Amino acid sequence: MNHDKGFIAVYRSLLDWEWYTNVTMLKMFIHCILKANYKEKKWQGITIEKGSFITTVRGLAKETGLSVQQVRTTLDKLKSTQEITQTTTQGFTLIYVVNYNKYQNMVTNDNTVYNTESNTRATHTNKDNNINKETIVTNNKEIYCLTSDIIDYLNLKTGKQFKAATKETSKLIKTRINAKFALEDFKKVIDFKSSQWLSDKEMNKYLQPSTLFGNKFERYLEEAENSQLNYLTCNEEQIYNMEDFINEEDIR
Repeated sequence: MNHDKGFIAVYRSLLDWEWYTNVTMLKMFIHCILKANYKEKKWQGITIEKGSFITTVRGLAKETGLSVQQVRTTLDKLKSTQEITQTTTQGFTLIYVVNYNKYQNMVTNDNTVYNTESNTRATHTNKDNNINKETIVTNNKEIYCLTSDIIDYLNLKTGKQFKAATKETSKLIKTRINAKFALEDFKKVIDFKSSQWLSDKEMNKYLQPSTLFGNKFERYLEEAENSQLNYLTCNEEQIYNMEDFINEEDIR
């Protein structure tokens, strides 16, 4: 076994995952995390974001030892519980592990571990007012991870390169999170507005955090939920037939 390729973090909470006892589902999910880019990469003019990877159904079948039908079924189930998103284009499939940043937040861009003892285990109980600072650190950490997931998804859908760490973006998203909006709500707004504005030269500039997550966020979400738009997808049979012609090494 070659140890030079790095590693992934696996948390014990995986034991409580709803698909844990399904060996096929567990195998596919772990495989997706292993395959996902730990940092942004370029491939044939396309930006592959952190937490994403390019593959094919037949390629996944070959790598996991599952049948093509098992791969399709497991991917559909992982999408149904919002573990991954899947974008199919002519010739390949782009898979995004939704909470990749949360799963791998102890791994740096160099695929190494930062000092968890000094950076994340800052647990100090104030005996005078009985405030546990670990709770505050955890909450801020969760918000940062969620913010990163949202911005990664926005970049993935729009092809842009927004940063999650900017003060304005963090403030906007934190405000919506405090109002009890969830990751799926942000994704609905991003998907809906991207379908409307991405190809519009005049409106494309508004596909940015300040517009999407600002005061009109709730209205955009309502529009998205009421919409019956069917997003453009390729004919699956054509995709499956084309997969045989794709060089697996070229798309890694």
